[in-house]
Amino acid sequence: MQEFIEQKKALRQQGPPLTPAQQPMHNKGETPRLYHSIFGQFRLARRKYHSPEAGTYYALDASLNLPPERHSYLLQSWMARAATAEAFEPSLGLLCEVLDQDFKAMTAQRISARYGAQVEAYYGQKPPLPEQGQVLGLSFDGKGVRILQGDQPDPLERARLMKGQKRGTKKQATVSVSFSFDPAPRQAQDVAKSLHRRWSAEERATRKAAREAQRQARKAAQKPDEAEAGTALDVHRRAFLGPQKRAIAYGANELKRRDPEGRRPIVVLIDGHRALVEGTAEVLAEAGLAERVEATILDIVHVSEYLWRWGTAVLGEQHPEREGWVYERLLLILESRLAEVLDELAALEAPSKAIVEALRYFRNHRAMMDYRSYLSKGFPVSTGLVEGTCGHLVKDRMEGSGMRWSRSGAQHILNTRAVGKNGDWEDFSEFVKEQGRSLLYKIST
Repeated sequence: MQEFIEQKKALRQQGPPLTPAQQPMHNKGETPRLYHSIFGQFRLARRKYHSPEAGTYYALDASLNLPPERHSYLLQSWMARAATAEAFEPSLGLLCEVLDQDFKAMTAQRISARYGAQVEAYYGQKPPLPEQGQVLGLSFDGKGVRILQGDQPDPLERARLMKGQKRGTKKQATVSVSFSFDPAPRQAQDVAKSLHRRWSAEERATRKAAREAQRQARKAAQKPDEAEAGTALDVHRRAFLGPQKRAIAYGANELKRRDPEGRRPIVVLIDGHRALVEGTAEVLAEAGLAERVEATILDIVHVSEYLWRWGTAVLGEQHPEREGWVYERLLLILESRLAEVLDELAALEAPSKAIVEALRYFRNHRAMMDYRSYLSKGFPVSTGLVEGTCGHLVKDRMEGSGMRWSRSGAQHILNTRAVGKNGDWEDFSEFVKEQGRSLLYKIST
């Protein structure tokens, strides 16, 4: 590395660089700097130029596109990416062992913050994705993150807490997932069987054979990237601390970026939390997307959980017929026969808390429970995609033993972790390098 840099110095043009006004800058002699690459660290001497108009400029730094910090861009990228997977200190373990160097946790934390602060700009400049699925999907959910006591609250955070929220050190990160899909019509019985794992051995074998036949057909047609109908395509994930509407607005803008001409319909999948339902409707209306929303769908898994609690209240948890009882009512709901279920609930004498809650939940969300229509149109009816994202994007990294975060530190890690989960890390690293070049080295030679 040292030899390469010396050769680069020798090949450089001998004349001084010019200011924007095309005036030569003054040569101030050589000044050393510390440079730390994957090969180790060393000092390099480079010529310093200065002018009152343009300030200080190092021509060799510009030629090599050296970062302002001592660590190389590649080393910074490796540290920041490693820190998205686990705590700062252990994340450096393999890197230190492979490179036979000693890196400090504070260095990884500082670099992660620097990278995390650039994620917003990175996604703001990305071009629209190529059109894939026929329908656009949007889903939101929340996951708590433990925040350091005394950390300054978000100025936009509600002064009054919503139902279920508590003051303290845990703050919610709202996860936004946007995607597209090709409709895959299904029957109510198919969904109920999947939720209750009622497929027979022959049915499982038949379904597996059908999927394999589809894969082979796509392969024969030379379309290896074509996904099965119903599969979520070009999934984009982000997570935001602070006001829920920030995450909803991000998801809305992501749909507009995917479909700038506004030709594809939109399906929204959420768990039924009142603030989330109302906030989503409000933000989509403000974004001019409300008329394109073909359905706002209540997660069928949450519906099933209320049915299980109801069945336990009526029959008891160990009753041998409870599973079949729940399955029958789930089929009714999937066939859009919710009125029959509500009548049965309302007719119960001396209802328990579980039954009262189920009745209220179904009544409040009946506009989002037309599952027969959703299934016939080939729409998904589960929020499994966003709930899985809450786990692998937020929980797996942010809830380690004893972890406490500053708000800014948590957001930076959520940002960089999302980049990795979205499969954008290499492109993002190049963006960081080019941003450094454009900000630091504007003088011509």
